Amino acid sequence: IKTAPTLIEAPKNPFEFDYQQYMRFQNVEYQYFLNDVNVVKIGHQQPFWLLDWAIQINQSADEILTKYLQSKSAYSVANAMILGLRDDLDNNLIQAYSAAGAIHVLSVSGLHVGVIYAVLYSLLAFLRRKNQPFSNALFVIIILSLLWFYALVTGLSSPVLRSTLMFSIFLIADVWKKDQNAYNTVAFSAFMLLLWNPYFVFNVGFQLS
Repeated sequence: IKTAPTLIEAPKNPFEFDYQQYMRFQNVEYQYFLNDVNVVKIGHQQPFWLLDWAIQINQSADEILTKYLQSKSAYSVANAMILGLRDDLDNNLIQAYSAAGAIHVLSVSGLHVGVIYAVLYSLLAFLRRKNQPFSNALFVIIILSLLWFYALVTGLSSPVLRSTLMFSIFLIADVWKKDQNAYNTVAFSAFMLLLWNPYFVFNVGFQLS
């Protein structure tokens, strides 16, 4: 990159959104304003192996949707609802969903994980049997494997990570007849996610979850 980075400016007006502080919580303090002639791509450093794997799975799923969904609008909606990628949504489509009060459907969230969990729980209920440790363990392993695979498909997005972790704890407690406390489950999930990334505490989605 030929040009020098500039510090992200602090807000100039009272009570204005502090974009500088927001980006600092994302571990970003500087920015570039660039055009094509100022950038030369010379290589690529792989991210953390788990995140890299999740990104590859996410891209593979995107290629499958691209192949089988020829309609641009259908592809963009499916991409947003299933993979959490909203780059291809046009403004008219977003406004239509917003006017219908269904804009939340276009972003991957705990709702999606909850639906998947409920469906899997119902379909595999026949595996749950009293005094059958192997059957119950198989029930848990299948559901947890599919839930965490979906988390990988979405690129380990924060909302899916939160809800997948919480549903995992609920499932284990339910199958092995442990006392469940929603507050403890939420607190434990929050604690584990903050170990992963302490800056989640400043994330609005994390706070609402």
